[in-house]
Amino acid sequence: MHDGAPLAEDDADETPDTGTAQHAQASSPAIIVQAARDATISLTHDLVLPDAQVRLVQAQADTIEAQRRLIAVMEELNDARRLMLESAQVEHRSSQVIMVLRMVLIRLSALIFQLTAERDRYLAEAADHRAELAATRGRLSAAEQERGRAEGQLEQAQEERRRATALAEAAQARILQLETTLRRAGVHDPGVSAVGPVPDIAIPSHDDVLHDTVAGLDQVQRLLDEQERELAGLEANGARARAASDAARRRGPNQWTLFGLHGSDGADRPTAHDELTGLPNRALVKEMLTTLLDSEDRSQVAVLFCDIDNFKRVNDSLGHDAGDELLVALARRLEGGLPEGCMAARLSGDEYVIICANVEVVGGVEALATKVAGLLRTAVPVHGQLVRVSASIGAAVPYGPRVTADDLLRFADAAMFEAKRSGAGRVSLASAALIASADRQVHLEGQLRDALAHDGLALHFQPVVGVGGVVHSAEALVRWPHPDRGLLPPDIFLPVAEQGDLLRELDRWVLRTALKEAASWLSPNGR
Repeated sequence: MHDGAPLAEDDADETPDTGTAQHAQASSPAIIVQAARDATISLTHDLVLPDAQVRLVQAQADTIEAQRRLIAVMEELNDARRLMLESAQVEHRSSQVIMVLRMVLIRLSALIFQLTAERDRYLAEAADHRAELAATRGRLSAAEQERGRAEGQLEQAQEERRRATALAEAAQARILQLETTLRRAGVHDPGVSAVGPVPDIAIPSHDDVLHDTVAGLDQVQRLLDEQERELAGLEANGARARAASDAARRRGPNQWTLFGLHGSDGADRPTAHDELTGLPNRALVKEMLTTLLDSEDRSQVAVLFCDIDNFKRVNDSLGHDAGDELLVALARRLEGGLPEGCMAARLSGDEYVIICANVEVVGGVEALATKVAGLLRTAVPVHGQLVRVSASIGAAVPYGPRVTADDLLRFADAAMFEAKRSGAGRVSLASAALIASADRQVHLEGQLRDALAHDGLALHFQPVVGVGGVVHSAEALVRWPHPDRGLLPPDIFLPVAEQGDLLRELDRWVLRTALKEAASWLSPNGR
């Protein structure tokens, strides 16, 4: 190896800078072996090395060179591996990007398909809406024509009613004339003597007069009832036509069909509406509730019965026109403020009903009742005055599979009375106990109807006695000898009759029974 001694100039000049792996000089006292590149081995011994030594040195130099080349190759291999790894990572990322792009493409294809289906559905709905609009215009035209015919028939019916009223007045005049004749003859009141000569006429008996009076009143009543039914029908037709015209202008394609319920053939069946507000009336409410209760989602149906608090005070202080104006304003608030799927109706007077097809959609029956109570708790300008109103609300839902439309209305009505007993503006939900009480009320109402139909009531007569001790007349007091509860006074069954719309029938029964009973009484002179 090189010992640090300087080389001779002659020897340095003869050292090759490129060429073979090694070079040895035998003539020089030192042997210099130059390997490839910068590896140089110098031997400074004076002895001449044998060929084996030279070859050994040369082999060592070749080994060093081979190691250097191996290191270089390994570095190149590592670089190649690094590049291969980076390429694999790039390929993996590319595969992920391709997969994401494929998923996006699939979603875009599904979205395009959905949008295409939505477009087709919207186009079909638009065509249906156009057809419905054309049909509505046709119905509107027919309703206008029906309205004209109904108004003409209404005028004719009113004329018939005027003639019937004149006939009733003539019958009343005849009764008064007969009473005058009886007084003159001294038959009507035995305490009054006849003054002047007795007219030479045939004087009917007391029984004949009473029988004729009963027969005449029955005939007049039947005629008035017939005319009233005909007039009510014509008024209902006119109201339906007007309400249909107004509703056709107001309703949208997604609103309830206010002309009536659809039949099995899809055609609208006309129903009368409330004449004042244009809202559906009791008959249409029952039809709608019956249809909803026959559906699979009957458990989601809800009914709210609303009664305006202290409405009579508005009529008494401002007049019935002001009351009507208030009712119309509240009807418009309900129409504009109710959630989708809910409908307002007016039963009678100041009573409104809200029907909800799916109470879960609107947040439950309590949330709906609170919403309606807020709509009816307002201030309305009426005849120049600001009238503040509220409503008592009763809510009911079907508690069983046998609940009918009448039952649901009855339960909500009972809940409303329960709310009104708690104060103005309150809300009450029909409970099991309340429903049981309402069922008992309905049972009593059915028994009262049966009693009216089969003369199951009784009249007690209280005489009206004059100063001389003569009985001039008698007051008829109705009682109900109930088969299970004994003799019931009017304060027990009159509210039942009022709730069941039986007051008019009860009045007729009392009138006819009292007249027939009086016709059998004997007068003081034995006749």
